[in-house]
Amino acid sequence: INLNRVSAMRARNAISQKELDNARSSDRSARAELRSAQEQLDMLLSGYREEEVLAQRAAVDAAAAALELAEIRLRDALLTAPQDGIVLTRAREAGAIVQAGQTVYTLSLVDPVWLRVYVDEPQLGRIKPGMAVRVRVDAVPDKEFTGRVGFISPAAEFTPKSVETMEVRTSLVYRLRVQVDDPDNVMRQGMPVTVTLVEP
Repeated sequence: INLNRVSAMRARNAISQKELDNARSSDRSARAELRSAQEQLDMLLSGYREEEVLAQRAAVDAAAAALELAEIRLRDALLTAPQDGIVLTRAREAGAIVQAGQTVYTLSLVDPVWLRVYVDEPQLGRIKPGMAVRVRVDAVPDKEFTGRVGFISPAAEFTPKSVETMEVRTSLVYRLRVQVDDPDNVMRQGMPVTVTLVEP
């Protein structure tokens, strides 16, 4: 309507050629917008094509996979101890960047309590896994704890300096691991103990 009106005015020489050109340009722009709007309306009325639906489903699946990966990384960033224990050392400060497998904390487990015991070769033949033992500590001399032999090392080693034995310190010994019952939480890391075998 506007183009027709402007064209009539130009025919009577009432307006300039530039104004007619502007009106024609506006008419072409409006017709292009109309075609675009009509195409969008036709798409909405006819519904989405199958390939478009499949593409959107793939995008949703990709977003779900990205969310799952982010949740896994968040869980991996949370440090949890496998068992209850006491922190002995903190090797890394909060906010430090660490690689997989690097030590962040050193824990002393409180349940179960394991003792590292050394025996010389002549006594090794008397010891079997599951054998009962009695344990005494200097902190509570009148109390006796019960325990059982767990692991027996298959290889000999030199007696550690921290072990007090009747024999020469450089003699070969075998390492045992003894699980002990400590309901009163008396034993501490590095505490010396005396272990006596309970003969069957």
